Formats: sequence, structure tokens, C-alpha cells
Amino acid sequence: MGTAYNVAVGANKLVNDHKQKNLDEGKLHYRKQRYIEYNQRILKNLDNSQRTELVKYKMEINQFIQQIDAEENDELRTKKPLHNKRRKNWKSLLVQIDAKLKTKDYQEYLKIHGNSEYISTYFEGFEVNVNTFKKIIENKNPEELTTFLVKQTNMTTTIINEDFFIN
Repeated sequence: MGTAYNVAVGANKLVNDHKQKNLDEGKLHYRKQRYIEYNQRILKNLDNSQRTELVKYKMEINQFIQQIDAEENDELRTKKPLHNKRRKNWKSLLVQIDAKLKTKDYQEYLKIHGNSEYISTYFEGFEVNVNTFKKIIENKNPEELTTFLVKQTNMTTTIINEDFFIN
């Protein structure tokens, strides 16, 4: 039993070493390299990402999913499980990034609502969103504010009403 375990551990180490060597030498497919980068670096730094970066990540992942769908349509049915696994992996990343995007948007809107002088570096490049939000605040229309925030952040009206002190 111990010998079989040692062989399995040794084989696993060889496979991992081979994968790392291919990654280091740039022999992996670009999408695979990006997937590894998302898991090892990007997901860990989502808290520090600006909105432009999060939107870029989201767009890139959507393009990868479209590529996988196109490949699946062009190739044999025998590869369908492989494409399904790849699609599932990318969609898992997309869900995490989209959730972070919505959460950070909500946090920034809270800061802006609490201090009209607050300047958001997170929304740099998306000033239209901020200006629209500020106009809604100036109009003092709670329904419009709630509708905007639900659409932008996917938060529930109950949470929004509590956090933004809307009756």
C-alpha cells in the first residue's frame, strides 16, 4: 500500500512539474494561461481592482466562453464534455468577478451618497454613472434612487432602503 501511494505522489509531482514547465516556457494555450493567471493572481486582487479592470475581465471571460461555444459547434461531439468543463470553469470565474463588480459599485454608491464631495477613483472612466447617481440624489426621489441601485448593483430593495435610509 505504501509503495502504491509513493508512486502516485511521485507521478502527481511529475505531472505538476511538467505543467509548470510548460507554463514557464509559454507552451500552454493562451486561454489556459489566462485561466491560470485568473486563479493565481487576478481573483486574489479583485478587492484592489478598479471598475475598468473588472469590466475588462468580465468582457474577456465572456469572449473566452463564446470561443469555447464556437469550438464546440465546429468540433466532434466527443469533445463536448471537455468544452462543458471549460465553459463551467470560465463561468465560475465570471460569477465571482461579476459579484465583486456589483459589490464594489454598491460600496462606492454608498460613499457618494454619504458625502456628495466624495470623488471616486473606482468609477474613473464611468463618470456618467456617478453623475446620473448624483442627479438622482439631488432630485430626492427615493423610488428613482432605489430603481437605479437595483439595476446597477442587483441588491434588494430592502437592503438598499436600509443602507440609504429610504423610507
